[in-house]
This record gives sequence, C-alpha cells and structure tokens, in this order.
Amino acid sequence: MFRRIAVAVLVATWVLASTLVSANVVTYTRTTGPTADDWATTFTIPKFDPALGTLDQVVIGLTGGNSGSVTVYNRYGPEPYGASCYVNFTDTILLSRPDTTTLVTFSPLETTAYQYVGGWSFYTFSNLSATGSGGYSSPPPSSDLALFTGTNNIMLPISSTQHVSPGGDDAWRFCFAPLPPYISSYADLTVQYNYTVPEPATMALLGLGGLGLLRRKRGKA
Repeated sequence: MFRRIAVAVLVATWVLASTLVSANVVTYTRTTGPTADDWATTFTIPKFDPALGTLDQVVIGLTGGNSGSVTVYNRYGPEPYGASCYVNFTDTILLSRPDTTTLVTFSPLETTAYQYVGGWSFYTFSNLSATGSGGYSSPPPSSDLALFTGTNNIMLPISSTQHVSPGGDDAWRFCFAPLPPYISSYADLTVQYNYTVPEPATMALLGLGGLGLLRRKRGKA
C-alpha cells in the first residue's frame, strides 16, 4: 500500500512541476542599407543557447522599403507623338535559410499616376518610395528549432532585386533614360526566440513536499 502511495505522490509531483516553467524571450535585431541597385548580403544571428532552456518558437519579423527616381524617355516623336504612361516601382526583398530556402519575402510597391510625355522627351518620376513587411514563425517545421539552436551563429542570406517598368497602353513607346532607374532599398530584421525554463526553486519545494507527505504516510503505517 505504501509503495502505491509513494508512486502516486511522485507522479503527481512530477506532473505539477513540469507545468511550472517560466516563459522567456531573447531578441536580436539587424539592419542593412539603404543600398543602391540590386544587392545581397548576410545577417549573422547568434543561435539559441540550449543552456538557457528549451526553445519553443522562432519568430522572425522583416521590414523594408525602397526609394528613388525613374526617368522615362518617349522614343517616338516629334509631336504629335506624345503619350502617357505610369511606372511600377518595386523591389523584391528575400530572406533565406542557410540552404537558400525561403523564410520571408515581400515586394514594396508604388504605382505612380499617369504622366503625359511629349515626343522625343524625358520625364522624371521623383520622390518615389514604398515600404512592406513580412513575418514567419516556427514550428512548423520543427526542424527550424534545431536549425536555430546551438552555441554558434546562423547565417541568413538576404537580397533585394529591383523591378521597375513603365505601364499603360502606350508603355511600349517608353524606355528608361538617360540612366537606369535609381533605387535604394533597406531591410530591418528581428529574430525572437521564445523559450521556457523550469523553475528550480518551485520544483525543489514540490520535491520536499512530496517527501514530507511520504514520511507522514509511512509514520502512520
């Protein structure tokens, strides 16, 4: 009888102790840019140190944007060969795992209003800008918990690729001139590790309480 009680008390103590943990957060931030034209670089982030506790979730936040100006040229002229066009002004920001599989991607976009451009003439769309953001959390997949755990760093490739084009029914009349579009873009990264740690003081008290209960039962027996 005493053995059954002892086992029951120890199991109850273990179950209760396993629920008494503290939730903790470690956060790292990185930024790059603004950088002109297409670019690629790497964010270096410390992995989660398993000595701190158990990693439960990796949360990634990525924000970014672009700014710049675009000059178009109407290749047909002279007048009356003027035409109107607009410009789609964007870039694709991509954050990847070390194996180049995608973590977060988004494309900040600005679409300008139509603008009339005379034959054989230039027009500059200036003060263009756009912002965007994206996020990711794991698990799933659970493999990311292992990927982000260790005592060293994880290298996360990030890149920005320009996508600028004239639009409208007469877009075929236009080209970018006298220089290619000038775009400068940036990215800000946040990596958050959510983890739990058993409360050692609470577990010790539970263990002592369980032993005390066993002693009382044994004394009565």
